[in-house]
Amino acid sequence: MEKGSSAPTTDLREDGNELSDISLRPFEVSDVDDFMVWASDERVTYFCTFHPYTSKEDGIDYIKNTAIPHPWLRAICLNKRPIGSISVTKNSGSDICRGELGYVLAAQYWGKGIATRAVKMAAKTIFSQRPEMERLEALVDLENVGSQRVLEKAGFMREGVLRKYFIRKGSVSLYSIVKIPNFLLMDPLTAPHGNVDKIVRVNDEFRFGTDYNFPCSVKTAYRSKQGNLYTCETLFYCIQNANLKFTDYLQNARALGVPAITFIDRKPPARLPHRQALLH
Repeated sequence: MEKGSSAPTTDLREDGNELSDISLRPFEVSDVDDFMVWASDERVTYFCTFHPYTSKEDGIDYIKNTAIPHPWLRAICLNKRPIGSISVTKNSGSDICRGELGYVLAAQYWGKGIATRAVKMAAKTIFSQRPEMERLEALVDLENVGSQRVLEKAGFMREGVLRKYFIRKGSVSLYSIVKIPNFLLMDPLTAPHGNVDKIVRVNDEFRFGTDYNFPCSVKTAYRSKQGNLYTCETLFYCIQNANLKFTDYLQNARALGVPAITFIDRKPPARLPHRQALLH
């Protein structure tokens, strides 16, 4: 349904109570009345590739034959009630590592950060569920500034303009986000020796006292989901070997809620273990 994206959302309020009630779930036929609220709205469909729906029967047909069978299309729900939809369509063959994101949101919910929240949730889920997918793309009409802001706030990077890309919509902006390698999706390390008072949280970083013997007196460290301990220098080495720019990682990490890592007045060590050794 959504080719590209349509949701002129401009404000992100992560701490708002409303955002805490956002969820994604598969569509049901009983959602048709809520679906028609945005699918029949010309303001919403203006930047979409489909025309406004004019009958409830067409809405039911779409939900039955498109939304429900779709491999990954979800209703964006507020308090369990659909207010929009979001989908990821994966490619096949040599392009299986890429997927295309599309989303749409009822006009009355624009400007509340809901679309950004939904995009973050979808990106995090799809990268987790589909290990073969390394890149998520979104196409946005050049005039749809609000939707471009949604993607930027969700950690996507604008890569350029595709001229005359759609017959109906013309030129579009191309945005993408790449998956952070699994071994970089880490939780902040708790006190390594049980001395919680030695850890100070500063600007979303967990810094350790200088008495801990990390390589090069590193003060930032993380534990992977497998329980391995990595220093920030080791992580930086991994990032370099994964062909992922450090700045790109930080942007994606913040967007997906992964703690940022930084150097604290320290240079990387001269030698580090080979990347593969770090994955065991």
